Amino acid sequence: MIRYLSSSTVVAVWLVLNLSPQLRAQGIRGSTATFVVGSSGRVTIQVEIRFSNRLADSLRGLYALVLPVQLSAGRRILAPADVAITELRSGKGYTILVLTAPKRLSVTSLQIIDAMNTLETAGGRGKLEFDLSLAFLSQLEREQLSSPSFMTPTEFRVVLPRRYDAADVGLSSGFMRTSQPDVFELERAALAPVGAEPAWISFPNPSQGALDRAKLLFAFLLGCFALPFQIQPLRDRKLRSLGLIFLLSVAVIAVAGYYGIVLAKRWDFISYTAAAIPSALYALGASIYVVIATRLQAGITGQVQIGGAPAKVVLVRISGEQKDTSGKTIWETLAETASLDPNGRYQFFVWIKKRYPSYKVIASRNKNDIESDVFPLVRRQNHEVPVLQLAP
Repeated sequence: MIRYLSSSTVVAVWLVLNLSPQLRAQGIRGSTATFVVGSSGRVTIQVEIRFSNRLADSLRGLYALVLPVQLSAGRRILAPADVAITELRSGKGYTILVLTAPKRLSVTSLQIIDAMNTLETAGGRGKLEFDLSLAFLSQLEREQLSSPSFMTPTEFRVVLPRRYDAADVGLSSGFMRTSQPDVFELERAALAPVGAEPAWISFPNPSQGALDRAKLLFAFLLGCFALPFQIQPLRDRKLRSLGLIFLLSVAVIAVAGYYGIVLAKRWDFISYTAAAIPSALYALGASIYVVIATRLQAGITGQVQIGGAPAKVVLVRISGEQKDTSGKTIWETLAETASLDPNGRYQFFVWIKKRYPSYKVIASRNKNDIESDVFPLVRRQNHEVPVLQLAP
């Protein structure tokens, strides 16, 4: 758990760090600041601090850490339980943290969660920038940088969210690659002179990637709304229409796949085409299914009447005949529907299987059932069942 310094303690710390003449002996050996860029573009800073044994015992344990970036308002600082820390001052391009630690401590570490966001260049790329000259420090603060208890990191590392091609990463002077493809390092021995160009590293914007994925998902879900409009044409099984749907769906998928691979801004293109993908995939799969089904299925149609008028609400079932282990005939329901057209007609498509030598249709209404005669089915043919008359 982090212990934060009280406001009165901060004032005392500031006075000691600024006014004590005994703090001119070297007290800090150095520190390493690692900037870890997340997939959303948020940056976590990990700082390792190494203390020197040359600082007087009476003055050890009181330090100021100066970072060449401004922390965001929502940042969270994590540190060991024996280290108390607070933010003393923050401005454009810098943050001063004050911490107290045990006098005999040689190394400690801090972690600043959601420390900052990556910058965005005019071209939409991500960028981290470090003003090593600390140009916006006040004159009083700048004079204290020579104090042994004032410390700025002597080594910077940047960890990118993933491995990028060398051409996708831009580096300012001083930055270099490490043996790890996603880690870059900037070493410095002293502050840069005031007015010096900031050190920077640029890379494909991770927040743009997250936005592209969000757009892709939204467009894909939006495209799913169009699926119900394709169901009825496919149920009608008109082969000419199915052929056209098949060709269009293949063309959409092929074009989306090809340009999604070869274009440099493939995510932009895929985001625009994602709405068409669900419909194209469904149409492709359904077209293939219907072509196969028309060769291996048989159709069953008929009409149900109540008192001589077309039925409106009736449950219609198609059952197949088979024998159990004792040779007894049983009827297995293969499909059922309560959706009759305005003329009281129904339609079934049944996969022909050897275990069902015969079939029959049953219409039910208010516990009143009527069955058709038993009939066989032949693949690729339609069987018209005589009208089933239910009592009113």
